[in-house]
Amino acid sequence: MPDLIVFPKIHGLKIQRMLQDENHLLIYLQAVDSQACCPECQQNSHRIHSRYTRSPSDLPCFGQKTQLILQVRRFVCINDTCNRKIFTERLNDLIQPYARTTLRLSKVQRQIGFLLGGEPGKKFSSFIGMSCSADTLLRRIRASSRRDITSVRVLGVDDWALRRGQRYGTILCDLEKRQVIDLLPDRTSDSLENWLVSHPGVEIISRDRGGEYAKGAAQGAPQAIQVADRWHLVKNARETLQKVIDRHQKQVRESVKLLAERESQLSSNQPLDYMQPSNSSTPPNTENISRNKKRMMYEQICELHQSGMSIRKIASQLRVGRRTVRRYLRADAFPERAKRSGPSCLDPYLDELKSMWESGVTRATVLWERLKELGFEGSYSVVNRKVAFWRKIMEVSADGNSILHNAQPVPQPSSMCLSWLLWKPIDELARNEKKLVKELLQTPMIFQATQLIHEFQTFIQQQNSAGWDNWLERACSEDAPIDICRFGKSLKRDEEAVKAAMESIWSNGQVEGQVNRLKMVKRQMYGRASFDLLRARFLNTA
Repeated sequence: MPDLIVFPKIHGLKIQRMLQDENHLLIYLQAVDSQACCPECQQNSHRIHSRYTRSPSDLPCFGQKTQLILQVRRFVCINDTCNRKIFTERLNDLIQPYARTTLRLSKVQRQIGFLLGGEPGKKFSSFIGMSCSADTLLRRIRASSRRDITSVRVLGVDDWALRRGQRYGTILCDLEKRQVIDLLPDRTSDSLENWLVSHPGVEIISRDRGGEYAKGAAQGAPQAIQVADRWHLVKNARETLQKVIDRHQKQVRESVKLLAERESQLSSNQPLDYMQPSNSSTPPNTENISRNKKRMMYEQICELHQSGMSIRKIASQLRVGRRTVRRYLRADAFPERAKRSGPSCLDPYLDELKSMWESGVTRATVLWERLKELGFEGSYSVVNRKVAFWRKIMEVSADGNSILHNAQPVPQPSSMCLSWLLWKPIDELARNEKKLVKELLQTPMIFQATQLIHEFQTFIQQQNSAGWDNWLERACSEDAPIDICRFGKSLKRDEEAVKAAMESIWSNGQVEGQVNRLKMVKRQMYGRASFDLLRARFLNTA
């Protein structure tokens, strides 16, 4: 009876005795079958040659480490033609040959490795009473067998970063079953082609707009319908609108300045608001130095480009990224960087600070000390930055009255912020945002680009390609903004996949979710996330 309680699914074993000390539980076992089968010729034998003892670890019992003292017999093979003369009886339901742990303990360790990885799994195993090293858990992961890949009809393809900016792989998902089926070590067309050739039957391939995936899908599964991912199409469209804004910086600044002047005229009868400047954490002098450096960089890039130097050589010589060089060359003027704005710890004390300033107290040290008496917990630099800005726009007369000295600088929104304002429906914008958008749309190129991008957005949202040919013709025409024209030509090269995205129900949304989960598993493994280990762990827990 104790045999069945301890080993309910294993027959042919008998417990001789059980011993317990402070940290271990020892279980002495013996096989009771009268004969054993030769593993080579499958002939049963009852001739016992000798005995020896094995000491494998087993699952813990009541938090104590359990060790089996297993007496194993050697048999003589009675088949004269068999190459093996002596063999050891097999206990395949309990332990594998040469193993130091039982099958059920190995299974639990493998599952811990899948879920937690090496070092975290090691700590958890020690806590529940089956201590093992992190290397043991990683060996269990690598030794695990992969599940068979069944036929796939709808395949999702996307890339993921093993090391961002340096090494990328490919993730493949079955969109119908909503599960990951494989990881590839790179994102080349050859890898995807070879996988598709070895797994025929794919009818639909949803992918991003990368040229390598389009090439690999066309060569590996020419019968499959390729569908461009809608999210990437929308993202590329919004980025194109941002490039148009970058290219017309002069008109954007004039629009923002004109709108600010109109607003100031409407509010000229109101008292001056001191609280409008940005709450940037960078001191004014530091901001000017940084801006001057970037402006010098912009001028150098323009001069080198006019002299005939390529973008790659400019980036190498000035030690900047090629994207930065392209962004500066697209702009017709120096692209100003939008200042950060947000709540400040000084906001609750602005009324007190303003009253002190108007009463003639203008030293930042004195103002800071008095605010501390009122409960202010911020640093001196916060107060000093605010006072420094006030000194720029105000002048304190002898009688203590504040006199306007200089106009308040007009904040310049970033091109990304403006592209989002133009992207959104006009009804979702605030009152001041609507005014800014209407002012920007007075620029013909920005108006034309916004109109075309909104029409493209309608195609994607409504999943209807009616009027697509007319739109593509207008987007690729010479009258269209240059960035819209490039965007239209890129869509034309992949037109079949783009039109399929407008009509098909499939997209890469769930693939992006699997990529996020893959990133989490990769980051849990720290520096030990080699591709084979990451692949084994991710696929077995998918």
